[in-house]
Amino acid sequence: MRLSASARAQERNGRVVRARTEQRDSDRVRVTARVEVRLHSGVLVEGAVVDLSERGILMATERSLPLESRVRVLICPDKGGAADGVCLDGRVARMDIRGVAIAFAPVDSIERKRLRRIMDTDGESPPGGA
Repeated sequence: MRLSASARAQERNGRVVRARTEQRDSDRVRVTARVEVRLHSGVLVEGAVVDLSERGILMATERSLPLESRVRVLICPDKGGAADGVCLDGRVARMDIRGVAIAFAPVDSIERKRLRRIMDTDGESPPGGA
């Protein structure tokens, strides 16, 4: 069982913690990229990638999105253009102080390769590991 970073810190400080386990099953990386999220209603929300994995994204934005809403996510690396980006379907999984987390729908092999290329080219592991 993997504990969240805050649960590990509280555990180190001798506090009793009701641990929230990490639900992530793929590595995440920090990527310098912009994100556009479009709701089915047509509303467009822009932000920046906090971290990215093959299963989802955490994005920083000043807007909120309805939990569980279906969205279309466009990730465009800062070092490239729209042709270097990837467009994926997903759903809003959670929101917290760090941003909006979106879980991707199953991805086909072509989009997975594009996503992996963004992660491999621009990514770095976030502090505290994957």
